[in-house]
Amino acid sequence: MHISKPLASGLTYSLGRSLYIPLTSRCNTLTLPQTRGPHFLLPAEVVSALCRVRDAESQKEQWKHWCMYLDTSETPQLLPKAEEPVAALKGQTEEITDSDDGLQPSVNELFMDAQEHISQQEYQSVVFAGEGEPTLRPIALVALAKKLKKIQSPPLRLTTNGLMSNDPMRSHVLQSNAISSVSVALMTHDPHQYDELMKPVIPDDASITRSHERVCQFIQEALTAGLAVEVTAVEHPDVDKHRTEQYAASLGVTEPIRWRSYFP
Repeated sequence: MHISKPLASGLTYSLGRSLYIPLTSRCNTLTLPQTRGPHFLLPAEVVSALCRVRDAESQKEQWKHWCMYLDTSETPQLLPKAEEPVAALKGQTEEITDSDDGLQPSVNELFMDAQEHISQQEYQSVVFAGEGEPTLRPIALVALAKKLKKIQSPPLRLTTNGLMSNDPMRSHVLQSNAISSVSVALMTHDPHQYDELMKPVIPDDASITRSHERVCQFIQEALTAGLAVEVTAVEHPDVDKHRTEQYAASLGVTEPIRWRSYFP
């Protein structure tokens, strides 16, 4: 696997011509790196940034010294074991506002980090993605997207598992007029296989308890909102690629699925 070398950074990181902003290390499914398999390696600088986000969230310095080492390393790394999936973040507000959500890392901290990168390098896109699920912080996601749009940042893309449970909050994200495209992990055409692959955690009060159905609804709502929608999946040996492609097309997705390699 070849990945172009990112810039060293604090919380954000570069891959190729895109700047990545990780809002959280927590996820309501397996994390994005976990879905790629137990031997999926990341550039050391990326692992460093993701571990700094972990420390910011926990308000600890568990990974501080290792991150300092990683910042000087050329060797791709495994991301250390993630926390178990959660349905929601502690302290997350249900109230829709245009301000920060009070969680760490803060909107302003992420904005300043991203702004520094944007001032130093030309990017084709800014991507809300990392170890965890960005939509677990929807207020921060939209607030940061709007701040970036004000400085005329490159187009903003959201990478997500599509499992947002709160209908008003989902609309808040999809209709923010700041995010121009979404990349959604459909993974498979089969709802039961989806649960096996992703290990989703759904809130007890959710109106739609079938995880795969929720992802499909998110894809369709994103299309209705006028966003460019990319669907992704991982090349697990048991996933039927042809049927998954057909299923994505039936949801209204016009582009072919972006298949990611699996590292068993």
